[in-house]
Amino acid sequence: MDKRLAVSAPSCVALITGAASGIGRALAVALAQEGWRIGALDCNEAGLRGLAEELSSPQCATAVADVTQPIPLAAAVQELERQLGPTDLLVACAGIGRETSAHALKPEDVAAVINVNLLGVAHSVAAVLPGMLARRRGHLVALSSIASFRGLPGMLAYCASKSGVNAFMEGIRTETHGRGIDVSTICPSWVRTPMTAAIERHLPDILELDDAVRRSLRYRRVSTLEYQEASEEVGFKGTMTLVGCAILWVILLFAILSRWVPWLGWLVVPVLVIFLGMQLLRWAVPKGRGPDDNVSRDSR
Repeated sequence: MDKRLAVSAPSCVALITGAASGIGRALAVALAQEGWRIGALDCNEAGLRGLAEELSSPQCATAVADVTQPIPLAAAVQELERQLGPTDLLVACAGIGRETSAHALKPEDVAAVINVNLLGVAHSVAAVLPGMLARRRGHLVALSSIASFRGLPGMLAYCASKSGVNAFMEGIRTETHGRGIDVSTICPSWVRTPMTAAIERHLPDILELDDAVRRSLRYRRVSTLEYQEASEEVGFKGTMTLVGCAILWVILLFAILSRWVPWLGWLVVPVLVIFLGMQLLRWAVPKGRGPDDNVSRDSR
């Protein structure tokens, strides 16, 4: 297990939506191998049974739920938490893709994609976030896509839904700042899954499922402590650099003024020293950063 992991896996619960197939299923298997207790959610009951048989562990519990239905979803989450314990990590993977083109736009297809891909994430977060805030501990991960960065032909609803996920998670990150919540948004490229297998057009640079899972796990392992230590180190080095530059600048200015206008140098330099000292004090005092500052995006 990666030493940078923000929480101790053997005592933690990972809740994964869309766990019956694709990236969600692969992540469930990978996290279970690391020692996580897995709460698997999906509307595909047969796929969940297959996952439970593959893991064959009392550390895994499954529940059939539709992420577009917030009340039944919240009830399913409560049941999984009753069996496994409170959720430490949410991985919102549930998603669908349908062709939505400007030349044959069907509002029902747009609504279906946005209901699962965007509202499904919101419903999943709503089911676990109050408990995380009460415990001041937790990690929210949403699987977005490189398609969130711009609109693509034939994928209008999908791109819009994933752009919405990015904005939604960014808003949560801002609002939960300093509350003990990690927030990550992962944006992979095309991944070879049952969903992309139905796409007829050529998909450039498509990732194999194992590679996509490896990348997702790598970005999930951004530790708050590691981030804060790195920030403090960079801040300290930056402050020392600024101090050195300021001292050299004051010495140079004093030398110039003393050569041409001696009395002006003695008058101006103390004022500059006081001003620079105040600025350096502001730079040197570390600004508070919360564990929600480590937003991870794999845009490959």
